Amino acid sequence: MPSNISTNTNFTYAEAAMAAALSNAAYQSGSQLATTLNTLGWTPFSAPSGSYVNFDAGGGISAAATIFGSARNAYAFAASRELGDTTQFVVSFSGTDGGLDWMNNLGDHGFTDYYKVLRPLVEEMLWNAAQAKAAGKNVELLFTGHSLGGGAVQAALLDILIDRTANVWDELGAQPLDVGDRLGQSAAAINRFGANTDWAAIVASLQSDIKAYTFGSPSISENSITRV
Repeated sequence: MPSNISTNTNFTYAEAAMAAALSNAAYQSGSQLATTLNTLGWTPFSAPSGSYVNFDAGGGISAAATIFGSARNAYAFAASRELGDTTQFVVSFSGTDGGLDWMNNLGDHGFTDYYKVLRPLVEEMLWNAAQAKAAGKNVELLFTGHSLGGGAVQAALLDILIDRTANVWDELGAQPLDVGDRLGQSAAAINRFGANTDWAAIVASLQSDIKAYTFGSPSISENSITRV
C-alpha cells in the first residue's frame, strides 16, 4: 500500500519536496542540471576509475530505451550530498518528454526496459553507497521520478529488492529481469565490479536506507504488474 506521509514517520514533507525538485531536475541534463543540483545542495556524480558509465556534467546518463533506432530517450542522473553526519545519494529518472517515451509507456515491460538501459547508473550509486557505509558513514539512498520515471523507479526497486536468484515477472518465456538479467549480472557490470561481488550482501546492507518517492506515475498492482 502507498505510504501516507502524515502517518508514516519514515517519510517527511520536506524530503518529499526535495524529491519532487530532484525528479523535476531530471528533465534537464549536462551543465544546466549541474547548476540546478548545486543550487539544491547536491553534487553530481562523476565517472570513477574503471566505470563503464559515461556521466555528463550533471551526473546523468542517456540511453536508447526503445527498439526504434538509437535515439537516446532515456535519462537519469545520480548525485550526493552531506547532510549532518549522513551521506545522501539520489538517482532520479526523467519522465515522458517526447514521442519515443510513449513507446515505453504503452509497450509490454516498457518501464522495465526504460530502467534497464539506465541500470548502470543505479549500480554505480549502490556501489558508492555500500563503500561509504562500509567505511563507517551513515547513508541514505533516494530513488525518485515523475511519470515514466516513476515507473522506472518501481522497476529499479523490484530489481534491487527481489531475490536475484528468482525471476521478477511470473510469465512464460524470456522476460526482462529474469535470472541472468538482474542487478550486477551483465557482462559490463561483472567487468566493472568483479564476478565475485556479492550484490545480495550489498543490497542487504543498504535495504533499510532506501527510500523512494514517485510523482504522477502508474502504481504497480496485481492487475498491472505484468506490463510494468
